[in-house]
Amino acid sequence: MDTLRHLWAIHHWLLPVLWIVHLSTIAAAAVLIATAGRYRSVLQSHFRVPGVTWIQVGGGLFMFASVAEITEHFLTDWIYIDRISPFNGLFYCGLVWAMTAIAYGLRQGRWVNLFLLASAIAAPLVYGAGNSKLPIILLQIPVLVVFMRHWWLVFQDRLILIYPVLAVGMTTSLAAVLVATRDQRWHAVISPFAALGVLTLCRIIQRGCAAAASREPSAAVQPAESITI
Repeated sequence: MDTLRHLWAIHHWLLPVLWIVHLSTIAAAAVLIATAGRYRSVLQSHFRVPGVTWIQVGGGLFMFASVAEITEHFLTDWIYIDRISPFNGLFYCGLVWAMTAIAYGLRQGRWVNLFLLASAIAAPLVYGAGNSKLPIILLQIPVLVVFMRHWWLVFQDRLILIYPVLAVGMTTSLAAVLVATRDQRWHAVISPFAALGVLTLCRIIQRGCAAAASREPSAAVQPAESITI
C-alpha cells in the first residue's frame, strides 16, 4: 500500500481528471434515462417495446454501479486496487442488474425472463466466490449476449456491436494494463469508454426513432426537443 500511495503522490494531478471521467459515466446513464423517456411513445407504438420504464431503471442501475465504483476509489484514495470489497461487488452487480433490466424492458418471454431474473439474483451470490471476480465476470457474458440480442431484435442496428467493444473490451483491457503496470494514468482512460458505450445505446434509440418517424410520421412523432450525441 505504501508503494501505491507513493505512486499516487507522483500523479496527484490526476485527481480532478479521475473525478471528471467517472462522473461522465453517471452523465451518460442520465442521458439514456432521458432518451428513453423522450422517445417513449415511439418505442411503444412502433417498436412494441414492452418496458420503456425498465430501460430507464437500467440507466439508473448504471448510475448506481458508477456511484459504487466512485465510492470504492474514494476509499482507496483513488488508487486503483484490484480487490474483493463490498463496493466493488456493488459495482459489478450494478452492471449485471442494469443489463438485465434493459434487456427485460426491450423484449420479454417466459424463458428469457427466468434467465434474466436468475442472473440478477445470482450476481451478488457469485461475486467474490473463491475470492475471485471471475465468477461474476463469466456471468456477465451470457447476460451481455441476451442484452445485445434484444437490442438487435428491436432496432436491427449494427451500431450495437460497438457497445461490447467500448464498454467491455476496452474497459477490461485497460483495467488489466492498469493492474499489471500500476501506472495510475491508465485509470483516467477507462471510464470514458464505458460512457461512450452507454451513449451508443442512446444513439441507437435516436436513430431508430428518427427512421420510424420518417417512414410513419403519423404513428411515430418526433419529440419536441432532440438530444444530440
